[in-house]
Amino acid sequence: MKNPPSFGQLGPHVIPFDLGHGWYQSMDYTTGSPLPPLHPTRSRTFKESVDKVCNFLSTIRDEGQASLENVFIISYASGADVAMEVAGRVAFGGAACFRGGDWGKGGRKVTDVLQVLGRRDKRYGIRGGGERVEKFVVDKDGAMGDSKEEVEELFKWLAPRLNKRMPKMEQMFGGGGAGGKT
Repeated sequence: MKNPPSFGQLGPHVIPFDLGHGWYQSMDYTTGSPLPPLHPTRSRTFKESVDKVCNFLSTIRDEGQASLENVFIISYASGADVAMEVAGRVAFGGAACFRGGDWGKGGRKVTDVLQVLGRRDKRYGIRGGGERVEKFVVDKDGAMGDSKEEVEELFKWLAPRLNKRMPKMEQMFGGGGAGGKT
């Protein structure tokens, strides 16, 4: 059996001041000031990115490149916001959202989501996210997937969702994810 395809994508928006890439414009690029959540530019660019990811998932499904149950989105910050919204629109394997996922508040999710947050992360807060969203909170400013406990939690959450089960990984990390809930 050949390895499944893999794909990595930086956000389409180049952020000035050498701050990298983002999935939507969350700041005024001339002043560096944050844009309010419902600012037209922020909303438009967010919607463009969500549509782009949904279209990508439809394309790989329609062209037979992969079954969407085998697709997992692992994302950070603005990418996590986009992944959380996509998880409310398209059924796929799952989305792991590190320090993000605040945009799609309240909507019913059709895909399982692991949301990893920092206990002191003021931007995203720690609040409900629906029946398919599992929260894992680490005791630091912001979750980034750079600690042993975050990586273990990701593997625990992933193990039972993978099409080709990995019993050794499930045993090693205890299976289930987010405190053992599945």
